[in-house]
Order: sequence, then C-alpha cells, then structure tokens
Amino acid sequence: RWSKAKIPGKSLLELDDDEDLQELAGKSFEDLQRAMGDRKTAETGKRKHAERIQALLERGLFSVKLRDELYLQLIKQLTENPTCDSRLHGWEVMCCYAVCFPPSIHMDKWALKFVEGVAEQAATLEGGEKMKKMAEYALKKLRRLCQIGPKGHVPTVPEVERAIIAPFHISPFGETLD
Repeated sequence: RWSKAKIPGKSLLELDDDEDLQELAGKSFEDLQRAMGDRKTAETGKRKHAERIQALLERGLFSVKLRDELYLQLIKQLTENPTCDSRLHGWEVMCCYAVCFPPSIHMDKWALKFVEGVAEQAATLEGGEKMKKMAEYALKKLRRLCQIGPKGHVPTVPEVERAIIAPFHISPFGETLD
C-alpha cells in the first residue's frame, strides 16, 4: 500500500539479482513519487511532470523485466493513498502506462482487476469522478494493449501531455486535430 518512504531493497520484485536493474527500479520509484507529488522536487510545472512520466515510460518500453515492477510500484502508491492530488497524478501515470506498455502475461489479469475495481468504486472517494473517468479509460486502453503489445516508441512530451488529458477529451484519432 501507499508509502512516503523508499522501497526497502530497491524493488518489489526479485529482478534476477541484476544490480543495475534493481538500481533502476529504485530510481523509478523515486521518480514515480515525484510524479505523484509524494516526494519533494525543485522542478515543477506541467512540462516537468510530463518529462518525469516520459522517463518512466522509456524504462518500461526498453526493459521488459522492469514493466511489472513499474505497474506494481504504481498500484502500491495508489492503494490507500491518503492524498487526492497524489491519487489523481497516479492515475495520470496509469493512463500513460496503459497506452504505452502492458504488464507481463503473469500480471495482466491482476492489473486489469485492480483498474476495474477502482473504476467501479472510485465515485466514493474525494476526486472520485475524475478517478473513475481515468480508471475507465485506462481499463479500456490496457485491455487492448494486453492483446496487441507495447507501443513501438517512447512517446514525446506532447504525446505524454495528451495521454494525461485523454480520459477527459476523447478524440476518435487518438490525438487532437491540432
């Protein structure tokens, strides 16, 4: 469940005793906490927020072994998170993951069940209507992504910014006409 502290041991999963991968997992958790507003950072703003998420997406795309770790870290931070803004930023990250890379076949049903559960129960929480929309969007995209596989490239910052607002501004083309 949600924690303000670092992950003991750098990762939630055993990452094949790969020290570099474990270091990357630890760094990813810190970056996730910054993206969610759970860890202080000097740089702020929408662009910096999108750049942090972009870095997480890049790691998930290029390190298949890290994907489940990234999903687990995000689900951990969303579970029993006491801060509405943090939860909403976490769901922005989930929406971005859900259009970029899927969890492994060992974890996809579990991740889908988590997102589905939030989509069904979110309305009872503070900020629930927004979370419900984001969870429904993420569920739809994640189901499709689990079938077709990961995106072929790292999204640009404008693409990340678009993925963040996509649940509220649905476009038939996946992008705005601009």
